Amino acid sequence: MFKKIIGTTVGLGTLALVVTMVLAAAGDSLGTIDPLGPGECDNGIGVAFDGSFIWYTCAGETKIRKTDLAGANLGFIDTAEGLNPISVDAIAWDSDLNKIWGGELVDTDADGANDTCRIYTIDPTTGAATTAFDRTDTGCNFLFFDGLAVDNVTDTLYYSPDVQKYIRHLNKDGTLAANDPIDFETITSSPDRCPAHEPIGSNDLNVAGCPSSGLAMGIDGTLFAGTNGAGRIVTLNPIAKTFLSDFASVTGRDEDLECGPLVEGKETVLSRDYETGRIDVLEAPVGTCQLPTLELDPISATNGVGEDHSVTATVLQGANPVVGTLVSFEVTSGPNIGQISDPNTGECAVNDDCTTDGSGRVTWTYTSNGSLGTDIIVACFTDVTGAEQCSRATKAWVDLTPPETACTETTNPHGQTVPPAGSTTLPGPKGGQNEDGFYELLAEDLIDPDVAVFVVDLGSGTVFGPFAPGTKIKYTQAPGSTPSSSQMGSSNGQAGAIAWHIIGTGDAAMYAVDESGNQSANVSCLVPPPPK
Repeated sequence: MFKKIIGTTVGLGTLALVVTMVLAAAGDSLGTIDPLGPGECDNGIGVAFDGSFIWYTCAGETKIRKTDLAGANLGFIDTAEGLNPISVDAIAWDSDLNKIWGGELVDTDADGANDTCRIYTIDPTTGAATTAFDRTDTGCNFLFFDGLAVDNVTDTLYYSPDVQKYIRHLNKDGTLAANDPIDFETITSSPDRCPAHEPIGSNDLNVAGCPSSGLAMGIDGTLFAGTNGAGRIVTLNPIAKTFLSDFASVTGRDEDLECGPLVEGKETVLSRDYETGRIDVLEAPVGTCQLPTLELDPISATNGVGEDHSVTATVLQGANPVVGTLVSFEVTSGPNIGQISDPNTGECAVNDDCTTDGSGRVTWTYTSNGSLGTDIIVACFTDVTGAEQCSRATKAWVDLTPPETACTETTNPHGQTVPPAGSTTLPGPKGGQNEDGFYELLAEDLIDPDVAVFVVDLGSGTVFGPFAPGTKIKYTQAPGSTPSSSQMGSSNGQAGAIAWHIIGTGDAAMYAVDESGNQSANVSCLVPPPPK
């Protein structure tokens, strides 16, 4: 599948479960990942997912490490801005920029204490960092920076220094975006969902709610928010600034969140624990963390020219069908270029309007124009981000039809008469037999105008040719002779009407072969043997 760009579904191997359990409700644990093992990177901070790999940070390291669902140690990138190493905490993947965002607390006045939240974009190949902006919000003087999420739908960021009352909504240059700020403490205060856990530095004494920690943004607009050791992750509507649900309960201290890969068809949220460094893999609500995918069937096929071809698109959200989505089909290159699906004209099924049915499927059928070649068929739908998600299939149109042939009696060498050897045309009393052996070799093909015609001696199996359609021959059946062919006739007068004299040991038959290799069945050219 592709976003107007070809792409495929990512596979990350088998999840290395610490707790072997796969449940069926949002927020349930699908397992944990600990790529470095106990005692290594026990102070975990950031986690991000780029569509192929899981990235993570360890407190105080000037690098971002890489793993997968199997927990493999896939190395790291050293992070630096110019020649200056940087140590980012919370991280988030930006699928539009193909870069990692990272937050670090820095001391800008050299007084020995952090005073600024510095946000970078980082190249995942080189580790080269670029400062996007600095902010001096409450909490920027703490030890770690915890809350950072990219909203790829609105092209904005959600940001929150550790253990704070507010979640900030920012443009990518650090300026305030719409609906800023989000009062997380107040939203989680009725009832108090985090007893004994309050924001630090920004606590409202009149409100008892949660402090913010890690953040993750769903593609549907759901904001996942951690609560810094209160043992829960909640979901919010950041536009309406309302509480949606208690999403998950976790042990330890969740530091960072990110929408993760599919696990057995289930969408996931990754939660990084500070105290152990593990990554919890939690089942996400359907439609929050993975864009729907589109698959085509068949991906490739071969048909005879002039036939119909049907291709079926299936749109899935994880393992769940997406119903009522309009899918467009188009032949973008090949002999049928320009053919486009037209809803409500009988081209699509089951839904004639080209929307997906209860199984997430819609089928489009089109008819070949009769030309040879390979069509590229592209099917697309528009996702919640407004981007087109597309998949591609190919259809090879080939010539599968053999030529039509006929071996008909014809004139004598002078081209004057067709020898009246009885009723020679089937089903006459002679059974189609032409005692004089004069025949015209006729052949016609739907595609190839220049088919090759052959004559076969059914007695010896000798094949003569190729001849052009319309060639006139005399065939002589001479049992015991050596099969042969020779040109006959003359260019003077009418004596050139017959082009070839063929001698065989048995009856004659003819067939034709077109440029695609299709061979017709034998057609008899019946000639009796000479009298004994």
